[in-house]
Amino acid sequence: MTNYPLTTDNHSSDSKSDSSLIVVGIGASAGGLEALRILIQNIPKTSNLSFIVAQHLSPDYKSMLTSLLGKDSSIPVIEPKNHEKLQPNTFYICPANHNIQVNHKDEILLSSIDQNSISPHPSVDDLFESIANVKEELAIGILLSGTGSDGSNGIRHIKDAGGFSIAQDPKTSKFDQMVPTVLDT
Repeated sequence: MTNYPLTTDNHSSDSKSDSSLIVVGIGASAGGLEALRILIQNIPKTSNLSFIVAQHLSPDYKSMLTSLLGKDSSIPVIEPKNHEKLQPNTFYICPANHNIQVNHKDEILLSSIDQNSISPHPSVDDLFESIANVKEELAIGILLSGTGSDGSNGIRHIKDAGGFSIAQDPKTSKFDQMVPTVLDT
């Protein structure tokens, strides 16, 4: 994985979270399950981080991602409800047919996806941008295997807000189209 340095600019806004919880957004698409499994197996029980996954999913099938990743995890892996308060040491999986964001109260916001939309679902960019806007230097973005460019704008927002970004090494990525777009930002 490649990491990018933190910027030193501090941005303040009325929508910034008052909490010191570090939120890690994780975006993945094709081939992302393998990378997510490796990642979750290596998260300690007491990282004190909150993890939110936006994995591109087919709207036509029930996702098994929560149960698959839960088998490999030492922390809870859940599918959150709208306005659920983020907890440390928890791994949240965006439900199918929804986009996921966070608000200034460290709550998860779920919105239904327009089935006529041609953009990837859930939107990694939307997740990353909301984390950047609310958490600023307490935002981390991780982009894993996938196709397309979803996540590249969101990673830029996280870096610009003073957060930290990581991209899977393209050599280890099953599909490496998402990752090079990040490496070029």
